[in-house]
Amino acid sequence: MLSYFNRSSVKDTFFLFLIMLQYLICILAGHEMKTHFISSIILIVIFWVECIKKEFIVSQLEGEGLLLLMFPIISFGMIQCLLLKDSSILIRCIGAFANIITACCISKSIGFLKFSSILRKLTLINIIIVLTVVFCGTLEIDVSNMDKGEVFYLSWGIFKISVVPGSWSGIDIVRSGGLFGHPNLFGLMSAIGIIGLAYEKKDYRMKWLWWIVFVISFIISESRASILFVMTFYLFNNVLSNDSVTSKKIKIILMLLLFVFLGIILVSLRSNDTSDITSGRMDIWELVYSIYNSGLDINMLFGIGIGKSSEYLTLVTGSFIPVDNSYIPLLLEMGIIGLGMWLSVLILFFFYASSIGTWRMHVSFLAGVIAYSFLEHELSLDLYSLHWLVYYLTLLSIQEKKNTLFY
Repeated sequence: MLSYFNRSSVKDTFFLFLIMLQYLICILAGHEMKTHFISSIILIVIFWVECIKKEFIVSQLEGEGLLLLMFPIISFGMIQCLLLKDSSILIRCIGAFANIITACCISKSIGFLKFSSILRKLTLINIIIVLTVVFCGTLEIDVSNMDKGEVFYLSWGIFKISVVPGSWSGIDIVRSGGLFGHPNLFGLMSAIGIIGLAYEKKDYRMKWLWWIVFVISFIISESRASILFVMTFYLFNNVLSNDSVTSKKIKIILMLLLFVFLGIILVSLRSNDTSDITSGRMDIWELVYSIYNSGLDINMLFGIGIGKSSEYLTLVTGSFIPVDNSYIPLLLEMGIIGLGMWLSVLILFFFYASSIGTWRMHVSFLAGVIAYSFLEHELSLDLYSLHWLVYYLTLLSIQEKKNTLFY
């Protein structure tokens, strides 16, 4: 199927469109656009067609890596389905399977570097659209999505984007994800784009331009989790690099900035100041943990079911709770046994895939994923997991070729 796209520019444009559909969550011409499912179906079809035509050859390493990801989560889902008598858990496992195959198709078709390059371009496109809507559009109120916290919208022409209270500047200033729905998802896209830049040997002037784009995207999204991801990655990458007088200064500055940033986050998570939407976030984590500890209908060993934490918490508390953490919801969904199993599988997968190239880059990326997961959910094999799936599946894909793409 991909043989029709012989020209690199045509193929890149095609995948830019497909990856844009992966993340697109907005209202266009009055219609709600959630095209993740459509894009995944197209990519899965491409994957299987290319495998049948033997254009994609899944090596033993890739096969073992895919089994390492898929077999435990599907097996555990089947156990939960039998214990809890809930067939919807299997549907969520099928969704996780589909996301893994989607990431595998992207990794084998274009690889992580082009994937991150596409995310940078989508970030720039989104910034242009958001700024245009902000300066030329009008503010609208729609209470139909109040349960999701989406009440205010900016509208201009066919574009209608949601705006929510700021996470950094306070509730009197709004932030937006533009075409890509939630600001944190847009922030993650821009973060992965700028991290991908570390693996490319581009001209410094071009890198500086992309850094400016990233800073602007942060002003729009105010995603502190994404900033934490980027700072952790570059801190580890610099600390683990060879010493020099200049690099030592950079390391000290980066470490100080990271600690200051972590301090600000911890204070805001504990604070009860209502001017910040993340205030009292630790109280929410403690609430969810207490629900897990005291819930009579919760199996502490096996959890309430994969992917059911949001639904369960809404039912118990009567309102939507933004947990914004990977580990606590996974504990609720999978129990002690499931959480231990899944984290062990992920660590094994990360190190299994990282036996090629410069280990400091892979450790730095893993450190970023771990840090980001404290403030967002990205270990549940959903759209927030796509970037690290593509990264590590790309590593598996190039090991057989002895490629030095990741230097």
